[in-house]
Amino acid sequence: MRVKFHPHLGVMLLLLMSIVVSLSGCSQQAMLDGFTSKPDKQTALEAIHDLQTGHLDTLLQRFDPTEIGADARAKLKKMADMLPSGKPLSHKLVGAWHMSKLNGDNDGKTSRLIYEYQYPGHAWVLITVTQHVDQRGRMITGMWINPLTDSVEHANCFTLYGKGPGYFAMLAAVIGVPLLVLYALIRCIRTPMRRRKWLWIVFILFGVTSLSLNWTTGALHFNLLTIQLFGAGAQAQLYSPWILSVGLPVGAIVFLLKRRSLMRSEESSTTVQDEAAPDSEATAQ
Repeated sequence: MRVKFHPHLGVMLLLLMSIVVSLSGCSQQAMLDGFTSKPDKQTALEAIHDLQTGHLDTLLQRFDPTEIGADARAKLKKMADMLPSGKPLSHKLVGAWHMSKLNGDNDGKTSRLIYEYQYPGHAWVLITVTQHVDQRGRMITGMWINPLTDSVEHANCFTLYGKGPGYFAMLAAVIGVPLLVLYALIRCIRTPMRRRKWLWIVFILFGVTSLSLNWTTGALHFNLLTIQLFGAGAQAQLYSPWILSVGLPVGAIVFLLKRRSLMRSEESSTTVQDEAAPDSEATAQ
């Protein structure tokens, strides 16, 4: 039995993937909020409020005693002085990390929450609070502040403004490689092959190795031991930079180079079978 494929199967798959990615992006903020427990958020926000209002002694009482150094209050005072003047206009959770540890008496959970605060005068700060929960209770183990000139959402948005040739080359590759893979995939599906067609399809679908570009910082990263569906991709977690990656479409290139020889081999095999059929009938008679 010969299986027939719709000629636009690849296009439909790409459309379905785009819809899934779009829906996922819309729900990332809800997932981030749901990923973090209310006690974790409450403790972090109360500690930040103490820092903003100058209640440093109250804030110190929230810290794990083993994490407090002799200059802890001076460090907190320095952090408080880094805050912009005025009452914050808004705040939102832009990052969360959690880890649980199961080790007998040392069981516990550590979380790190990152909040972005906007102040009057187009000023923003990132405030990170690390806390630990164990049999002793819930205590803060670390706190950091990072002034910003723009919101992380706007700073990490995808834009072509001010980008150099390297960015455009990567963008062209991220668009061009999947198109090449899709073209080779359709040609493979429509090429008459009785053997190994499914293997060729799998070989074509994936690119090998990966060169990644951080669209915000321009940092490049190469990974040799990587395979990518359609040979390229682009992703961005909530409030994080866009990461574009592209691999080598080896399967697509090899198939397009060998397609004619594969067709000739298929035609030769069909001719041999057709010539052998009468002999077989004569022998049977």
